[in-house]
Amino acid sequence: VKAKFNQYFIFGHTLDCNEWKQDYQNCMQFRKKRDLKCLENVIESENDRKSKRMKAMEQNDVWTYRTSPPENWNSPMPRWMQKEKKNSLLIKTQNMLNEGFYRRPSVFVMDPCIAG
Repeated sequence: VKAKFNQYFIFGHTLDCNEWKQDYQNCMQFRKKRDLKCLENVIESENDRKSKRMKAMEQNDVWTYRTSPPENWNSPMPRWMQKEKKNSLLIKTQNMLNEGFYRRPSVFVMDPCIAG
């Protein structure tokens, strides 16, 4: 319900979710019966969504895209921010990495649609 209200607020109408429903059904069909055609349909649908997002991004003329990062992209944080963030998980992890006490765990994320 919350998502539908958000869609109505943003677009002025609710969006058709049949595409997502079909993807879900194809995903479940693949998981249960290992039907490769269903998996191909899910992948094709996701690729279509991705190409629509990329096309919209390319047509966006609000932002000027950079070809390189700003010169000061890695400058130190201001002192007030350093003081405020000194106990954050990000800073603690960075300190451990800098000191060599932390070994990055190997992370393996499995797509729930492909995982059986």
